[in-house]
Amino acid sequence: MDKTEIRSRLESLRWYDEEEKSLAELLAWVTRLKAKEPILRSCQSIDKCITYIEQEKEACQQSRGKCMRLLDLATDDAARKVLYVRYEQGYTAERTAELLCYSLSNVFKLQCKGITEISAALTAASAPRGGK
Repeated sequence: MDKTEIRSRLESLRWYDEEEKSLAELLAWVTRLKAKEPILRSCQSIDKCITYIEQEKEACQQSRGKCMRLLDLATDDAARKVLYVRYEQGYTAERTAELLCYSLSNVFKLQCKGITEISAALTAASAPRGGK
């Protein structure tokens, strides 16, 4: 996986977070609606809808988990912290610099370092191993 793809996957963490919140709100609304309206309590279409939303929410959580595991591949603590704040928390580079008391250029250097480390770890993990 190249650095561009890694960055893209890390950026998708923000999307997964928003998607999960939206699905949770939708699930709560449909569940309340079903409980409130007697005619809907036995409606199979509503039950299918609820099941579908639950499955989508679970798939979103699993995808988010895969992206989060990428962060663990960064070996430098400072770089991992920058990646976590930037991508998992969703802060801008400027806000990340403020929160971590780093210069903006240091945030970009650490971000690049972390993504490089992740790429190297993934490359090493997928490399064929020699042997007899």
